[in-house]
Amino acid sequence: MNRSNANLKSKFLAVLSHLKSVHPNQNEITLKFTDPISMETFKLAAMNSLIAESHQFASLGNLGKRSDTYHRQNLEDELYQQQTSRRAAILCRNPLFWRYLEEILSVVLDEKVDELRAREYIYKVCNISHRRELDLSPISESNFHKLIEDSFLAWLSCY
Repeated sequence: MNRSNANLKSKFLAVLSHLKSVHPNQNEITLKFTDPISMETFKLAAMNSLIAESHQFASLGNLGKRSDTYHRQNLEDELYQQQTSRRAAILCRNPLFWRYLEEILSVVLDEKVDELRAREYIYKVCNISHRRELDLSPISESNFHKLIEDSFLAWLSCY
């Protein structure tokens, strides 16, 4: 397991430990979270877990994604040592990030993801109204890294 997946697994377990209660009801489980960030972290970790599992059983050749290897490496290089607001802008314009959002939001989203939808997603998850706030608010910056960027990079490493 690589470091990103190990970090995601530890975050997933940490969120589970902060739940108020878990009540099984026949074939269903109801989860109650102590705060919205824990709920978002749990959802993203669960989705990434499912995505990683599905990618273990599918070869990259069958998915037709071998040509994206170069683009993935370039994206990681471009993100390296940038301000958080700049990193968010880079992700919003990146088709691989759009594909990631389409996979994790497929249950609630009927349409294709584009730059605008990606930006709206980041604003909603980080509770901001402008990208600059990611550089000014430590909480928003932390939310971006924990709930969006780390999850995306973990998905990208399995992609």
